[in-house]
Amino acid sequence: EHKELPSVQMQKRDERSDRGERRERR
Repeated sequence: EHKELPSVQMQKRDERSDRGERRERR
């Protein structure tokens, strides 16, 4: 089973947060 590293999960979460914040700031 492929386990995602914590760093990868953090990066994915950061990207999602950045997109949500940017969309709300539009």
